[in-house]
Amino acid sequence: MVYWHGRMGMARRLMSRDTSSKKRLARSVTACPSWDSGFSAGREPAPGPGGVLRRPDPEESRRSSMPISAAITHRTRKAVRYFLVLALAFPISLPAQEPLASLDAFHLDRDDPPRFRLSRSLEEISGLAMTDDGRLLAHDDERGIVYVLDFRSGDVVKRFQLGRRGISGDFEGIATAGDRWFLVTSRGTLLEFREGADRASVDYRTIETPLRRICEVEGLAVDRATRSLLIPCKDTHRKSLSGHVVIFAFSLDSMTLEEEPRYTIPFEVIDSAGLPRRFHPSAIEWNPGNDSFVLVSAAQEAVIEVGRDGQLKSAARLSRKRHPQPEGITFSPAGELLLADEGGGGRGTLTVYAHHTGSRAGS
Repeated sequence: MVYWHGRMGMARRLMSRDTSSKKRLARSVTACPSWDSGFSAGREPAPGPGGVLRRPDPEESRRSSMPISAAITHRTRKAVRYFLVLALAFPISLPAQEPLASLDAFHLDRDDPPRFRLSRSLEEISGLAMTDDGRLLAHDDERGIVYVLDFRSGDVVKRFQLGRRGISGDFEGIATAGDRWFLVTSRGTLLEFREGADRASVDYRTIETPLRRICEVEGLAVDRATRSLLIPCKDTHRKSLSGHVVIFAFSLDSMTLEEEPRYTIPFEVIDSAGLPRRFHPSAIEWNPGNDSFVLVSAAQEAVIEVGRDGQLKSAARLSRKRHPQPEGITFSPAGELLLADEGGGGRGTLTVYAHHTGSRAGS
């Protein structure tokens, strides 16, 4: 009731001003000279004294037009005040829209999603990526072999190796930028190559980065908007970076690493979302449907989503039974979330989570 009386009191004051305007207009009309302005309208003016036609004096015409313009101005002010009164007395409140939480939309803790056992050669699967034409890529963490998988069955469609004799290393992520494909090692070394035929060997080039002195790398993703590769640190060697999830960026144009991390997310922020305080990434991928990136941690059995502004958007825990060691993450063309787990002595697995349209935070 206090709100209503306050609003109506303001409305009454505005209407009283409107009444005063009416009185001023009436006085103005009464004071005007009463001569016929028909001359300016194309009609014969009335005869003056002695029957002589007289053209109205310009100054007199100016004064005579004042009431008309005043009346128009008055009507405009009256209309504005009328709508202002309505707005003050009956304010419109639009319902707040909850932001769509992409991780919540996958029901990571509630669904029983399709889960496929992979080839024995992918027992230690270590990374996933999706090509521009919607094919799933995978690799293990010891050999430079790239697999193309059918993510509806987990079957291997084809495979090819880097180098004529193959190469070995500690490979921790894969990403594609058009026809440019990349692997990254735990020391931050990038290997660039092109797609090969089934069971073929392809040439590659090695790009060393300063990351070997900064952190242990695990994960690789492409940020198409900035034409760069995103490289997260599993563990950092610099004291200034401790206590944060750290993500560096490598330019695909200049082929250099940005000197400072592109993103640093404090552990305290992750802790406030109900996850373990220390978050050590094992994979990263851009979520094209939400313009954000998602990181998974095998050690903490959790997933976080971070916006382009570096702010935490959502977080979720993973089932240890379903995901004993998640090492790869990507998204299908249909928006499904794909997670790959190492076999831990058995076969690796691929799990496909459907995207539930309209799911919101807390639903």
